[in-house]
Amino acid sequence: MYLKKIEIKNFRLWKNTSIELEQQSTVIVGKNNTGKTSFMDLMLLFVKNQLPTFDDYPLEEREKLYKQVQKYLKQEIDFNNLSSSFLLPSAKMYVDYSLENEDENLGFLSPFIIDTDDSITEVCIDATYMFVATQEQFDELFPKEDLKHNDIESEIRDQIERNFSYLIKLNFFTINPRYNNKKRKIDYQEFKDLFPIFPIKAERTMDESEISNDSPLKPILTTIFNPQLDRSMEEFKEEVEKLNLLCKNTNQKTQQAINESLNKIVQNSIRFGYPSGEDQKLIAKSHIELEKQILKSVDLYYNNTSGNEALPSTYNGLGYKNLVKIELQLINFANQLENHINNSIPLVFIEEPESHMHPQMQQRFIEYIEEYCKKISETKKLQIIITTHSSHIVNSTKFEKIRYLQKDNCTVSVKNLNDFCKQKDSNKEFLEKYLTLNKCDLFFADKAILIEGTAERLLIPDMIEKLDKAEKFKKNDITLRSQYYTLIEVGGAYAFKFIPFMRFLKIPALIITDIDSILKDRKKCYVSEGNSSSNATINHWLSKILSKKDYSFNDIKELSDTDKTRDNIHIEFQVEENGLCGRSLEEAIKNANRELFSLEGNLSESDIDYNPSKDGSKTDFAMNLIFKDDKQNYNIPKYIEDGLIWLDSQPNGR
Repeated sequence: MYLKKIEIKNFRLWKNTSIELEQQSTVIVGKNNTGKTSFMDLMLLFVKNQLPTFDDYPLEEREKLYKQVQKYLKQEIDFNNLSSSFLLPSAKMYVDYSLENEDENLGFLSPFIIDTDDSITEVCIDATYMFVATQEQFDELFPKEDLKHNDIESEIRDQIERNFSYLIKLNFFTINPRYNNKKRKIDYQEFKDLFPIFPIKAERTMDESEISNDSPLKPILTTIFNPQLDRSMEEFKEEVEKLNLLCKNTNQKTQQAINESLNKIVQNSIRFGYPSGEDQKLIAKSHIELEKQILKSVDLYYNNTSGNEALPSTYNGLGYKNLVKIELQLINFANQLENHINNSIPLVFIEEPESHMHPQMQQRFIEYIEEYCKKISETKKLQIIITTHSSHIVNSTKFEKIRYLQKDNCTVSVKNLNDFCKQKDSNKEFLEKYLTLNKCDLFFADKAILIEGTAERLLIPDMIEKLDKAEKFKKNDITLRSQYYTLIEVGGAYAFKFIPFMRFLKIPALIITDIDSILKDRKKCYVSEGNSSSNATINHWLSKILSKKDYSFNDIKELSDTDKTRDNIHIEFQVEENGLCGRSLEEAIKNANRELFSLEGNLSESDIDYNPSKDGSKTDFAMNLIFKDDKQNYNIPKYIEDGLIWLDSQPNGR
């Protein structure tokens, strides 16, 4: 059995959001401040039976709440109406136990099953915070004499924020999956037993200074020295017993020897001032606990290849230290789980495991985390939820396990890549084929620019900087130059394949491609001679996006700015400039910078033709342009400038 889905309401950005989880591991991705950590924080509040603070209350709902309180104080609404105005955090958790055998003991899940129909294999658990303050208790927060002298709006805000946790209480219910109006209250302990949760927070304090934190071995050693816990790994048992026995014997022998010596010292040292009668005798007694010394002093070292010398772990890289720490924490959790019967749902939250890890280590981590958890906990299946900002981790994750969090003003939504696959049969093929490393940057970017190749990759950032300095972008806001945009090389033939995915993610995307004019026989030609375009993305745009069944090359050249935009996608290609239209990026640059390329007089398309033998390779052409003398600064082709200005104007932050 496993936690299949959770529907969260009114907790920070999770105003009304559901997320589906995989049986083994789920990877949650998204840009900063999209609520990835909030999901884990809410589950920890439930398991620890703790109350949220007002900081967890949805931002966009606060002003509404203040107004309702003000109405109540003015006696415009009654107390029942006021109490219903508090939109408190809640979560419905759906547990799937369809894979369990019919005769198998469901253990900690049993109290949650209230429908006796054997065909139902799902449980719904509702954890909800409820407004429990009485009218008298609430009125005490706002004495009438104080409200006469103070700013009522400010007083309401302060009192609600200060006393929020005292007004609410956490309750747990199990809901009949067939009849949602039938539910039964359950005890907190029953919920806690069902969901053992182990969080591994992002490593933010690890450094290589001499003042180090506790040894990463301490969590597992603490478990080993706790005799009340069973051992989760068979290969540990023999060594654990040896270690415990050694500590016990050493404690006794050392303590006895030390006591004998101390007594002699004490008796010989004390000559006066203490009664010497037979009824009183001063002795010394030590309390030796080797276990505490081990916990305090043990640390990890690593040997050189010969094994003759060792260095402390503080000399090791931060990535390795973080990896070892995660592994040992997981072992500690597996040991703790031995107190639970098999039928519980252990949840492991791992926040940003990529901290301090180099790319290869990040990829290796995500590839082996499931196998590692199976090894350390053979009797129980650990359900793992990982949050990450790493493109390398996402690239090494099966797309079925990826959940993309997207922020829209003060709320967050979750995109399940499985839903994208269900929209169209070819979508799954697209993800498997094209969702490669640099494409995974899409999950962490504000905006995307899909480009043809290396020349654009070199030039676009420089062009964005030039437009920003020239104040061509919008003012009084963060311009495109300071936003998190990603450049993705897709080529003109493949850019259109990304359009459905960009629409699914709802990321503003600019496609910069070449017009690629051709004759009827499909041979390359100047734009003025063209009968059509060989560019698959342009043709897809007119036929599929604009639904034009019959279109000419003139329709392509005369495409309006409005028709170049659909939803969050905008396309740009070469347009006429200075009386000519280039066929490629290089030709458009030469046409816009005639003086720079020593082109004078009435020019024809042949004069701006790109010739690799004369102009250099596309990479050399771009590099030479960037590093031209500032006195001969280049002009940006109109189609690229128009596209970048459009992208800058799109809302940032979703």
